[in-house]
Amino acid sequence: MGTQTDPHVPLIVALDVGTSSVRALLYDACGHPLPGVRASEPTPLRTTADGGAEVDPDALVDLTLACLAAVQEQAGDLCPRIAAVAVTTFWHSLLGVDASGRPLTPIYTWADTRPAEAVPGLRARLDERAAHARTGCLFHASYWPAKLAWLRERQPDLFGRVRRWLSPGEYLFLRLFGAPFCSISMASGSGLFDQNRLDWDGELLEALSVDRGQLSLLVDLDSPAEGILPTWRGALGRLSEVPWFPAIGDGACNNVGSGCLGRERIALMVGTSGAMRALLAAPQAQA
Repeated sequence: MGTQTDPHVPLIVALDVGTSSVRALLYDACGHPLPGVRASEPTPLRTTADGGAEVDPDALVDLTLACLAAVQEQAGDLCPRIAAVAVTTFWHSLLGVDASGRPLTPIYTWADTRPAEAVPGLRARLDERAAHARTGCLFHASYWPAKLAWLRERQPDLFGRVRRWLSPGEYLFLRLFGAPFCSISMASGSGLFDQNRLDWDGELLEALSVDRGQLSLLVDLDSPAEGILPTWRGALGRLSEVPWFPAIGDGACNNVGSGCLGRERIALMVGTSGAMRALLAAPQAQA
């Protein structure tokens, strides 16, 4: 079995695009971090007096590229051993882009409370318990249904110009690969995903005036992206030659990393927010 100092084992870049910072580290095939190979940059979170919590999507991409460049510089002669990039990003957050893929909105993060004003209207028009049973999410400011309803009510012209609605990880893949990829993990935290059908929820899309074509292709971890756009090959070096696994939710990663994989152990995460999560096996999602 290889060790963290064995240069012959495959190495994996772990990229975490978080609410407080963007982090990149290098791990060996046994899950050991390589000492001294780590980069971090603070996430440019902007808050407003009315409850806004936004991030500039292009600034976030720039910080991500800076971290990846720093990790490769620190890795030095080990770079040819890098076999893949694994990505995690903050859950529940949303931005809209135009037909050319350029942002029309900031990233409205999970911490943005302004969409709460749209929740009563959603509850009046839709069966919240039924939606919860399908998606695993109640109507709440953190999730996409409230964000989309709020934007449609507050900025109808902007809402109508959006070609795609994306999570931060999807936007990163759109910039680097020319096409967004949405993992089942990220979709599951959107509030728009039917957990049992493993597909976008048609009833909610219709109620929110969102076309299915405005959401990304759903993929799982067996569908890594390859073929980074020529624009980025110089900046990404070795990382332009390896597969990138689609972003998954940071909350799920927290449970996996702490070994809380069943109902007998609860993961307590204290970060930008605090959360307690337990994983339960079930034949289907239900309220």
